[in-house]
Order: sequence, then structure tokens, then C-alpha cells
Amino acid sequence: MAKLVTNTNTALMGTGMNVLAKLVPVSEIKTITELSEIFTKQDKVVEDITKSMNESGFHNEEPIVIAKLPDGTILGVADGNTRLMVAKEIGLDEVPVVYKTFDSLEDAIQYAKDRQLHRRNLSQAEIYNYANNLDSINMEDRNGEGRATERLAEELGVSASTIEHARTVENRADEETKEKIKNNELSINQAYQKVRKSKKKPDKNIDDDNSTSDD
Repeated sequence: MAKLVTNTNTALMGTGMNVLAKLVPVSEIKTITELSEIFTKQDKVVEDITKSMNESGFHNEEPIVIAKLPDGTILGVADGNTRLMVAKEIGLDEVPVVYKTFDSLEDAIQYAKDRQLHRRNLSQAEIYNYANNLDSINMEDRNGEGRATERLAEELGVSASTIEHARTVENRADEETKEKIKNNELSINQAYQKVRKSKKKPDKNIDDDNSTSDD
């Protein structure tokens, strides 16, 4: 079985928090659906983390960050879904975690977004999921949706039209097309072009019976 780092008396790096980790059974850790379904598990990342954990255990300096509300309600994993998945797969019973308090679920999600955007180049599936799922949770300025779209595009490093195309696909494409994006088999633009081509044209057939006169 993979080794587990048990020394939890060190300050944590890379989380922006000078706090101590505690060991928590993996079976007790819940995830946040809106987050766990947004970020795809990149094969190379999973492979590297698995190798590292098998060789060196779960490092305290990179704990699972669990979000909670000021009243103590546990929301779930705000950062570390891939590490948690690997820990379960290799049979770890406990992992180091830290608890971070947020005023709301929206704040926890924004924190997770910021962490992920600094780590990775987002896949088409992740951009699609951002545009249609995660970002819709945190759209305070719905009255200025154009500005919100531009803001999200800037955060993700894509054009505003990509965000708009993703939302068009979500609203108009068939389920097979959506699944291909989510599996990174089709780009957002390719799916958008497919939707445009499949839009029904107005029926130009004229009923001859209605066009004839009685005289």
C-alpha cells in the first residue's frame, strides 16, 4: 500500500494558507458536484500524481482544501479532486486536509476556478462546462450579461465568442454533439458550426389548393 505522510505539524505551502493539515478518512470527504464535474481528469496529471503518491505518499504541502461556510456547514472539496481520486484508487485510508471558510458556495467555486486557471490550459470540455454550468452559478450581473461573458472569457483566456458559441451549443445541439465536446472529441467551434448548419430552413412549399381561385 502507498505510504501516507503522517507529520501534520508543518505549515502548508501552495494554498495561500499558513495553517496546519489534519488527517481525515477519505470515505468522509465529500465533493462539490459543480466542481467535480467541471474539471476533467487529465491522464498525464493523474499518472504523475499516482506515481508520486506510490513512491512518496500524500504530501502535506499539497493538502485537500475543503470548503465550509461560517456556520460550519461542510460544502466539499474546493481544491484537490484529482488528488482525492488517486488517493482512493491506490487505497489510502486518510489524507491531509485543511478547511477554508467561505461566505457562500459561489465564493468557494470562484476560489476553485482561480486555483485551476493558474495550473492548467483548459480543455474544450472544461471551457464548455465553465460556460454552461459553473459560471451560471456566479453571475451576479445578469443585467449586464455581455460584461459577464467578457469577464469569463478573460478569466479563461478565450474569446467572448467562444463562450457564446458554447452556450448556443448547449441550448441547441443534440446530446451526442454535447457528449463529444465533453469527451474532447469535438471542439466548441466545430459543434457550433454543426448547429448552424442543422438549423431548419423555413418551409417554402406553397399549398397549390390554397393559391387557386374559384372563378
